[in-house]
Amino acid sequence: MSVPFASKFLVHMTMPPMLAIGIFLAYIVSKICKPAKTRELIAHRKAQTFKLLIAMILFMYPGLATRCFQMFKCSKFDGVDYLVLETDPSMICFQEEHMMYLILSGVFIGLYIIGIPLMIFVVLWRNKKHLYVKEGEEPTEKHNEVEFEFGGLYTQYEPRFWYFEIIIIMHKCLMTGAMVVVGSGTPLQPLVAMLVQMIFLLSVLKMAPYNDDLDDWSSFISSLALTLTTLAGYTLMMKTNQPEDFVLAPGIITNFLIVSNAAVFVYQIVVIGYVGYQVRLEKKLLLSAKKLNGNSKTQVIPINNNSTGVDEEKVDEIKNWSLRPKLNHKT
Repeated sequence: MSVPFASKFLVHMTMPPMLAIGIFLAYIVSKICKPAKTRELIAHRKAQTFKLLIAMILFMYPGLATRCFQMFKCSKFDGVDYLVLETDPSMICFQEEHMMYLILSGVFIGLYIIGIPLMIFVVLWRNKKHLYVKEGEEPTEKHNEVEFEFGGLYTQYEPRFWYFEIIIIMHKCLMTGAMVVVGSGTPLQPLVAMLVQMIFLLSVLKMAPYNDDLDDWSSFISSLALTLTTLAGYTLMMKTNQPEDFVLAPGIITNFLIVSNAAVFVYQIVVIGYVGYQVRLEKKLLLSAKKLNGNSKTQVIPINNNSTGVDEEKVDEIKNWSLRPKLNHKT
């Protein structure tokens, strides 16, 4: 929108409640147009409402963090004796108008930047005993409801790391919003970003929080690429004593960034192909097991393969696959 930064700030900060009102009105319209007749359908619609609201808030979170911290970013230009807001030089910093927006920014930092992760933690903590089903137990109605409503916040993680989504949210806040006010245009900014990214990289590597090992490796490789990107930015901004002399030639750094980031996409394509192959192989083996069993519920495995001509190792493999629970691959 072609409006001053202060107006953009106000519009951006009012987007979450506007979206919440829109989603709530959609829920009311659905109740009026097609009333729910069963208790399960009522609970399902409520869960859908909260699920959509959580998805929209998480989608907007990095932008909200960046916009809030931009209000604190003041700079001094040559020929000007006072600090001005870098995103809107017409606003003088720490004057009456800017102070009002600083207060508003502090309020929204507490409401959104701190409040959203805190709200997620409280919701998950209150439903902690319903997040996962213990081995040998049947899922309860409450578990199914919690999983449908908040499953996107924890189902991809192992039970002991049910809180890891909060770490990811705070990591996004630091890498998008907080970096705005840290030494903009100086080597300090990529240096701090590299340290933050390195801490997150080591956390992912040490904890391996995802259910699937492929997800752990994907998170590690993408975090490594971001760490190398911040390292390249730091190297590019570090100069020697001569003004135009870089530590490394910009062309070398450019090629390094292209290769390191392209490797992430190549790896993800390989992972998708591998998962697709595994799913296809599983279906093929299950179909073979069904043909072997026939219509009988009892599975008969021939012992003497010399008389039947059946490969005993292949039959055992099919048997194991037929007894194996269906996998839920997530990419």
